[in-house]
Amino acid sequence: MNFIFFITILASVMTVAFTATFVDYASHPRFPGKCFYDGVPLETNQKYYRDGECTEIKCQDGRIGLITENTCGDIGESTEDCKYIGWDYRKTYPECCYRTAICRAK
Repeated sequence: MNFIFFITILASVMTVAFTATFVDYASHPRFPGKCFYDGVPLETNQKYYRDGECTEIKCQDGRIGLITENTCGDIGESTEDCKYIGWDYRKTYPECCYRTAICRAK
């Protein structure tokens, strides 16, 4: 009986993270061969992180200004049965995405 209770509690507290990726073109004529995002010129394969956000901007191809923006995505809102806590904005993407779900066993 104690073993089943322990497994139920263990299953009720879990760490979750989901991601979403957006693709866009961002260039500026003053910075040929580079991506230009949020006022920052980026070399191909260079990453950029905005303060206070859990996102990663990456210049995929500076020749055409192709960027990707990775975010945590949506894991839903807290409900009566599960509460999500976390998102540590002091960490960079993707480590900042991990949240803990605390759910009541039914």
